[in-house]
Amino acid sequence: MTMAGKTAMTPRENWLRCIEFRGPEWIPVQVAISGGTWQRYGRALADVVAPHPRLVTAPADLPDVRPEVYDAARAEEVVYDIFGCGWINLHPGLEGLVVSNPLADWSAWPSYTFPDPLSAEAGFPQDWDAVVANVRAQKEAGQLTWGGADRFFERLHFLRGYENLMMDFADAPPQLGELIYAVEAYVAARVDKWISAGVDIIAFGDDLGLQDRMMVSIDTFRRWLRPSYERLAQRCRDAGVHVQLHSDGYTLPLLPELLDMGVSMVNPQDLVNGLDNIRDLCGGKVCVLLDIDRQSVLPFGTPEEVRAHIRRCVDVLRRPEGGLAMVIGIYPDVPLANIDAVLTAFEDFCLA
Repeated sequence: MTMAGKTAMTPRENWLRCIEFRGPEWIPVQVAISGGTWQRYGRALADVVAPHPRLVTAPADLPDVRPEVYDAARAEEVVYDIFGCGWINLHPGLEGLVVSNPLADWSAWPSYTFPDPLSAEAGFPQDWDAVVANVRAQKEAGQLTWGGADRFFERLHFLRGYENLMMDFADAPPQLGELIYAVEAYVAARVDKWISAGVDIIAFGDDLGLQDRMMVSIDTFRRWLRPSYERLAQRCRDAGVHVQLHSDGYTLPLLPELLDMGVSMVNPQDLVNGLDNIRDLCGGKVCVLLDIDRQSVLPFGTPEEVRAHIRRCVDVLRRPEGGLAMVIGIYPDVPLANIDAVLTAFEDFCLA
Protein backbone atom coordinates (compact mmCIF):
# COMPACT_ATOMS: atom_id res chain seq x y z
CA MET A 1 0.00 0.00 0.00
CA THR A 2 1.28 3.46 -0.85
CA MET A 3 0.17 6.70 0.69
CA ALA A 4 1.12 10.32 0.40
CA GLY A 5 0.61 11.75 3.83
CA LYS A 6 0.21 15.54 3.67
CA THR A 7 -0.31 16.26 -0.04
CA ALA A 8 -3.09 16.70 -2.56
CA MET A 9 -1.28 14.65 -5.20
CA THR A 10 -2.69 11.16 -5.56
CA PRO A 11 -0.42 8.13 -5.13
CA ARG A 12 -1.02 7.22 -8.80
CA GLU A 13 0.11 10.61 -10.04
CA ASN A 14 3.11 10.49 -7.72
CA TRP A 15 4.08 7.00 -8.98
CA LEU A 16 3.79 8.08 -12.61
CA ARG A 17 5.83 11.21 -11.96
CA CYS A 18 8.47 9.07 -10.27
CA ILE A 19 8.61 6.52 -13.11
CA GLU A 20 8.62 9.22 -15.80
CA PHE A 21 11.05 11.62 -14.05
CA ARG A 22 8.47 14.39 -13.71
CA GLY A 23 9.17 15.40 -10.12
CA PRO A 24 7.25 13.28 -7.60
CA GLU A 25 6.44 14.80 -4.22
CA TRP A 26 7.60 11.78 -2.24
CA ILE A 27 9.38 8.46 -2.74
CA PRO A 28 6.81 5.73 -3.44
CA VAL A 29 7.24 2.69 -1.21
CA GLN A 30 5.81 -0.80 -1.08
CA VAL A 31 5.79 -3.14 1.91
CA ALA A 32 5.28 -6.86 1.30
CA ILE A 33 4.96 -8.94 4.47
CA SER A 34 5.05 -12.62 3.57
CA GLY A 35 2.38 -15.05 4.66
CA GLY A 36 5.06 -16.91 6.57
CA THR A 37 5.82 -13.82 8.62
CA TRP A 38 2.18 -13.43 9.60
CA GLN A 39 2.06 -17.13 10.44
CA ARG A 40 5.14 -16.87 12.64
CA TYR A 41 4.23 -13.75 14.62
CA GLY A 42 0.44 -13.56 14.39
CA ARG A 43 -1.10 -10.87 16.57
CA ALA A 44 2.26 -9.61 17.78
CA LEU A 45 3.00 -8.48 14.22
CA ALA A 46 -0.41 -6.81 13.98
CA ASP A 47 0.51 -4.74 17.02
CA VAL A 48 3.76 -3.66 15.33
CA VAL A 49 2.14 -2.57 12.07
CA ALA A 50 -0.87 -0.86 13.69
CA PRO A 51 0.94 2.51 14.10
CA HIS A 52 1.84 2.49 10.38
CA PRO A 53 -1.52 2.36 8.53
CA ARG A 54 -0.12 4.36 5.60
CA LEU A 55 2.14 1.43 4.76
CA VAL A 56 0.50 -1.82 5.78
CA THR A 57 -2.52 -3.25 7.57
CA ALA A 58 -3.00 -6.63 9.20
CA PRO A 59 -5.04 -9.21 7.26
CA ALA A 60 -8.64 -9.69 8.32
CA ASP A 61 -8.08 -13.41 9.02
CA LEU A 62 -5.07 -12.85 11.23
CA PRO A 63 -3.61 -16.14 12.50
CA ASP A 64 -2.97 -16.51 16.20
CA VAL A 65 0.38 -18.27 15.98
CA ARG A 66 3.31 -18.46 18.38
CA PRO A 67 6.87 -18.44 16.99
CA GLU A 68 7.72 -21.85 18.44
CA VAL A 69 4.70 -23.40 16.70
CA TYR A 70 5.67 -21.88 13.37
CA ASP A 71 9.29 -22.98 13.72
CA ALA A 72 8.25 -26.57 14.35
CA ALA A 73 6.09 -26.77 11.20
CA ARG A 74 7.58 -28.50 8.16
CA ALA A 75 5.68 -29.33 4.99
CA GLU A 76 7.84 -31.83 3.10
CA GLU A 77 5.31 -33.40 0.74
CA VAL A 78 6.01 -32.95 -2.98
CA VAL A 79 3.15 -30.98 -4.57
CA TYR A 80 2.71 -30.73 -8.33
CA ASP A 81 1.62 -27.53 -10.06
CA ILE A 82 -0.38 -27.24 -13.27
CA PHE A 83 2.80 -27.44 -15.36
CA GLY A 84 3.68 -30.81 -13.80
CA CYS A 85 6.57 -29.39 -11.78
CA GLY A 86 7.03 -31.00 -8.35
CA TRP A 87 7.57 -28.59 -5.44
CA ILE A 88 8.73 -29.18 -1.89
CA ASN A 89 8.16 -26.58 0.80
CA LEU A 90 10.09 -26.67 4.08
CA HIS A 91 8.63 -23.47 5.56
CA PRO A 92 4.92 -22.65 5.69
CA GLY A 93 3.93 -19.41 4.02
CA LEU A 94 7.02 -19.29 1.80
CA GLU A 95 7.53 -20.50 -1.75
CA GLY A 96 9.38 -23.79 -1.99
CA LEU A 97 11.79 -25.44 -4.39
CA VAL A 98 11.18 -27.32 -7.63
CA VAL A 99 12.51 -30.86 -7.27
CA SER A 100 10.86 -32.57 -10.24
CA ASN A 101 10.92 -31.29 -13.83
CA PRO A 102 8.41 -32.59 -16.38
CA LEU A 103 10.72 -31.88 -19.33
CA ALA A 104 13.93 -33.14 -17.76
CA ASP A 105 14.14 -35.49 -20.75
CA TRP A 106 13.40 -34.00 -24.16
CA SER A 107 11.53 -37.20 -25.07
CA ALA A 108 8.59 -35.78 -23.09
CA TRP A 109 8.43 -32.61 -25.19
CA PRO A 110 6.39 -33.86 -28.21
CA SER A 111 3.46 -34.85 -25.98
CA TYR A 112 3.72 -32.02 -23.45
CA THR A 113 0.76 -29.61 -23.28
CA PHE A 114 0.91 -26.18 -21.69
CA PRO A 115 -1.91 -25.21 -19.34
CA ASP A 116 -4.34 -22.47 -20.25
CA PRO A 117 -2.59 -19.26 -19.14
CA LEU A 118 -5.91 -17.59 -18.29
CA SER A 119 -7.42 -20.48 -16.33
CA ALA A 120 -8.36 -20.44 -12.68
CA GLU A 121 -5.84 -23.24 -12.15
CA ALA A 122 -3.16 -20.88 -13.45
CA GLY A 123 -4.17 -18.37 -10.80
CA PHE A 124 -5.66 -15.90 -13.27
CA PRO A 125 -8.76 -13.85 -12.33
CA GLN A 126 -11.90 -15.36 -13.82
CA ASP A 127 -14.42 -12.55 -13.38
CA TRP A 128 -12.80 -10.22 -15.88
CA ASP A 129 -15.61 -7.67 -15.80
CA ALA A 130 -14.91 -7.30 -12.08
CA VAL A 131 -11.18 -6.93 -12.75
CA VAL A 132 -11.75 -4.18 -15.31
CA ALA A 133 -14.17 -2.42 -12.98
CA ASN A 134 -11.64 -2.66 -10.14
CA VAL A 135 -8.87 -1.17 -12.32
CA ARG A 136 -11.17 1.71 -13.21
CA ALA A 137 -12.14 2.22 -9.58
CA GLN A 138 -8.53 2.18 -8.41
CA LYS A 139 -7.61 4.83 -10.95
CA GLU A 140 -10.55 6.97 -9.89
CA ALA A 141 -9.39 6.57 -6.28
CA GLY A 142 -5.92 7.76 -7.27
CA GLN A 143 -4.11 4.42 -7.01
CA LEU A 144 -1.56 3.06 -9.49
CA THR A 145 -2.88 -0.06 -11.22
CA TRP A 146 -0.72 -3.12 -11.77
CA GLY A 147 -0.93 -6.22 -13.90
CA GLY A 148 1.17 -9.29 -13.28
CA ALA A 149 2.90 -11.25 -16.04
CA ASP A 150 4.46 -14.63 -15.30
CA ARG A 151 7.92 -16.08 -15.02
CA PHE A 152 9.89 -16.61 -18.21
CA PHE A 153 13.47 -17.69 -17.45
CA GLU A 154 12.39 -19.34 -14.22
CA ARG A 155 9.61 -21.20 -16.01
CA LEU A 156 12.20 -22.55 -18.45
CA HIS A 157 14.37 -24.07 -15.73
CA PHE A 158 11.37 -25.21 -13.68
CA LEU A 159 10.32 -27.26 -16.71
CA ARG A 160 13.72 -28.47 -17.88
CA GLY A 161 15.73 -28.44 -14.67
CA TYR A 162 18.39 -25.83 -14.00
CA GLU A 163 21.45 -27.84 -15.02
CA ASN A 164 19.69 -29.19 -18.10
CA LEU A 165 18.79 -25.68 -19.20
CA MET A 166 22.35 -24.44 -18.73
CA MET A 167 23.56 -27.28 -20.94
CA ASP A 168 20.85 -26.45 -23.48
CA PHE A 169 22.15 -22.89 -23.73
CA ALA A 170 25.54 -24.34 -24.67
CA ASP A 171 24.36 -27.20 -26.89
CA ALA A 172 21.45 -25.39 -28.60
CA PRO A 173 19.15 -28.38 -29.22
CA PRO A 174 16.26 -27.57 -31.58
CA GLN A 175 13.73 -28.20 -28.81
CA LEU A 176 15.09 -25.26 -26.82
CA GLY A 177 13.86 -22.66 -29.29
CA GLU A 178 10.47 -24.35 -29.37
CA LEU A 179 10.23 -24.34 -25.58
CA ILE A 180 11.27 -20.69 -25.35
CA TYR A 181 8.62 -19.73 -27.91
CA ALA A 182 5.95 -21.69 -26.03
CA VAL A 183 6.78 -20.07 -22.67
CA GLU A 184 6.84 -16.63 -24.29
CA ALA A 185 3.41 -17.26 -25.82
CA TYR A 186 2.08 -18.33 -22.41
CA VAL A 187 3.34 -15.13 -20.78
CA ALA A 188 2.16 -12.98 -23.71
CA ALA A 189 -1.42 -14.20 -23.30
CA ARG A 190 -1.45 -12.97 -19.71
CA VAL A 191 0.22 -9.69 -20.65
CA ASP A 192 -2.33 -8.98 -23.36
CA LYS A 193 -5.19 -9.61 -20.96
CA TRP A 194 -3.79 -7.16 -18.42
CA ILE A 195 -3.21 -4.58 -21.15
CA SER A 196 -6.87 -4.92 -22.12
CA ALA A 197 -7.84 -4.09 -18.55
CA GLY A 198 -6.13 -0.71 -18.80
CA VAL A 199 -3.50 -1.10 -16.09
CA ASP A 200 -0.73 1.48 -15.72
CA ILE A 201 2.16 -0.96 -15.35
CA ILE A 202 2.84 -4.67 -15.78
CA ALA A 203 5.33 -6.39 -13.50
CA PHE A 204 7.60 -9.17 -14.73
CA GLY A 205 9.60 -11.24 -12.26
CA ASP A 206 12.56 -13.53 -12.88
CA ASP A 207 15.62 -14.16 -10.75
CA LEU A 208 18.62 -13.97 -13.06
CA GLY A 209 21.33 -13.32 -10.48
CA LEU A 210 23.34 -15.36 -8.02
CA GLN A 211 25.03 -13.87 -4.97
CA ASP A 212 28.06 -12.53 -6.84
CA ARG A 213 27.39 -13.11 -10.55
CA MET A 214 24.62 -13.63 -13.05
CA MET A 215 23.20 -17.09 -13.70
CA VAL A 216 23.96 -16.72 -17.41
CA SER A 217 26.47 -14.68 -19.34
CA ILE A 218 25.38 -11.55 -21.15
CA ASP A 219 26.04 -13.32 -24.46
CA THR A 220 23.71 -16.15 -23.40
CA PHE A 221 21.13 -13.65 -22.21
CA ARG A 222 21.24 -11.81 -25.53
CA ARG A 223 20.96 -14.97 -27.60
CA TRP A 224 18.30 -16.93 -25.74
CA LEU A 225 16.41 -14.67 -23.34
CA ARG A 226 16.53 -11.02 -24.40
CA PRO A 227 14.48 -11.44 -27.62
CA SER A 228 11.50 -12.76 -25.67
CA TYR A 229 11.80 -10.17 -22.90
CA GLU A 230 12.09 -7.45 -25.52
CA ARG A 231 9.02 -8.60 -27.45
CA LEU A 232 7.01 -8.86 -24.24
CA ALA A 233 8.10 -5.40 -23.12
CA GLN A 234 7.29 -3.96 -26.54
CA ARG A 235 3.73 -5.28 -26.32
CA CYS A 236 3.31 -3.21 -23.19
CA ARG A 237 5.01 -0.07 -24.43
CA ASP A 238 3.07 -0.11 -27.70
CA ALA A 239 -0.08 -0.01 -25.58
CA GLY A 240 1.21 2.82 -23.40
CA VAL A 241 1.75 0.55 -20.40
CA HIS A 242 4.87 0.80 -18.27
CA VAL A 243 7.09 -2.25 -17.71
CA GLN A 244 8.75 -3.31 -14.45
CA LEU A 245 11.22 -6.18 -14.36
CA HIS A 246 12.37 -7.74 -11.09
CA SER A 247 15.39 -9.91 -10.56
CA ASP A 248 17.05 -10.96 -7.34
CA GLY A 249 20.80 -11.39 -7.13
CA TYR A 250 23.76 -9.73 -8.80
CA THR A 251 22.43 -8.22 -12.02
CA LEU A 252 24.63 -5.18 -12.73
CA PRO A 253 25.62 -6.41 -16.24
CA LEU A 254 21.92 -6.85 -17.01
CA LEU A 255 20.81 -3.31 -16.14
CA PRO A 256 22.10 -1.63 -19.35
CA GLU A 257 20.34 -4.36 -21.34
CA LEU A 258 17.04 -3.57 -19.63
CA LEU A 259 17.45 0.15 -20.29
CA ASP A 260 18.10 -0.59 -23.95
CA MET A 261 14.99 -2.79 -24.08
CA GLY A 262 12.77 0.02 -22.85
CA VAL A 263 11.96 -1.25 -19.37
CA SER A 264 10.38 1.58 -17.36
CA MET A 265 11.38 0.39 -13.91
CA VAL A 266 14.06 -2.05 -12.73
CA ASN A 267 13.92 -3.82 -9.37
CA PRO A 268 17.48 -4.67 -8.25
CA GLN A 269 18.62 -5.70 -4.79
CA ASP A 270 20.62 -3.03 -3.00
CA LEU A 271 23.68 -4.47 -1.22
CA VAL A 272 24.31 -7.35 -3.63
CA ASN A 273 24.71 -4.85 -6.48
CA GLY A 274 25.96 -1.83 -4.54
CA LEU A 275 24.07 1.43 -4.18
CA ASP A 276 26.77 3.47 -5.91
CA ASN A 277 26.82 1.04 -8.84
CA ILE A 278 23.05 1.19 -9.20
CA ARG A 279 23.18 5.00 -9.11
CA ASP A 280 25.92 5.14 -11.75
CA LEU A 281 24.14 2.76 -14.13
CA CYS A 282 20.54 3.87 -13.64
CA GLY A 283 20.53 7.41 -12.23
CA GLY A 284 18.40 9.66 -14.43
CA LYS A 285 17.95 6.88 -17.02
CA VAL A 286 15.41 4.44 -15.59
CA CYS A 287 13.31 4.33 -12.46
CA VAL A 288 14.76 2.11 -9.73
CA LEU A 289 12.35 0.21 -7.50
CA LEU A 290 15.04 -0.56 -4.96
CA ASP A 291 14.72 -3.95 -3.26
CA ILE A 292 15.81 -3.28 0.33
CA ASP A 293 18.24 -5.76 1.88
CA ARG A 294 16.69 -8.87 3.41
CA GLN A 295 19.85 -10.93 3.77
CA SER A 296 21.84 -9.11 6.43
CA VAL A 297 20.68 -5.73 7.71
CA LEU A 298 16.99 -6.49 8.08
CA PRO A 299 17.19 -9.93 9.73
CA PHE A 300 20.46 -9.50 11.67
CA GLY A 301 21.02 -5.77 12.16
CA THR A 302 19.85 -3.58 15.00
CA PRO A 303 16.88 -1.24 14.56
CA GLU A 304 19.37 1.62 14.41
CA GLU A 305 21.26 -0.11 11.60
CA VAL A 306 18.03 -0.74 9.71
CA ARG A 307 17.12 2.93 9.94
CA ALA A 308 20.60 4.04 8.88
CA HIS A 309 20.49 1.74 5.87
CA ILE A 310 17.18 3.14 4.64
CA ARG A 311 18.57 6.65 5.08
CA ARG A 312 21.68 5.80 3.03
CA CYS A 313 19.58 4.30 0.22
CA VAL A 314 17.66 7.56 0.00
CA ASP A 315 20.78 9.72 0.21
CA VAL A 316 22.57 7.84 -2.58
CA LEU A 317 19.72 7.33 -5.05
CA ARG A 318 17.19 10.12 -4.58
CA ARG A 319 16.97 12.69 -7.37
CA PRO A 320 14.65 15.73 -7.45
CA GLU A 321 13.20 14.69 -10.80
CA GLY A 322 12.32 11.21 -9.54
CA GLY A 323 13.43 7.74 -10.50
CA LEU A 324 13.55 6.17 -7.02
CA ALA A 325 10.92 3.98 -5.42
CA MET A 326 11.52 1.41 -2.70
CA VAL A 327 10.14 -2.01 -1.83
CA ILE A 328 10.78 -4.26 1.14
CA GLY A 329 9.96 -7.93 1.48
CA ILE A 330 9.62 -8.91 5.14
CA TYR A 331 10.17 -12.58 5.91
CA PRO A 332 9.93 -14.69 9.08
CA ASP A 333 13.59 -14.21 10.08
CA VAL A 334 13.12 -10.47 10.68
CA PRO A 335 12.74 -9.42 14.33
CA LEU A 336 9.64 -7.44 15.19
CA ALA A 337 11.73 -4.46 16.32
CA ASN A 338 13.36 -4.30 12.89
CA ILE A 339 9.99 -4.43 11.16
CA ASP A 340 8.95 -1.39 13.18
CA ALA A 341 12.27 0.30 12.36
CA VAL A 342 11.91 -0.12 8.60
CA LEU A 343 8.31 1.10 8.61
CA THR A 344 9.23 4.14 10.68
CA ALA A 345 12.22 4.87 8.42
CA PHE A 346 10.01 4.71 5.32
CA GLU A 347 7.62 7.19 6.88
CA ASP A 348 10.41 9.54 7.96
CA PHE A 349 12.67 9.45 4.89
CA CYS A 350 10.31 8.61 2.00
CA LEU A 351 6.77 9.72 2.79
CA ALA A 352 7.53 12.81 4.87
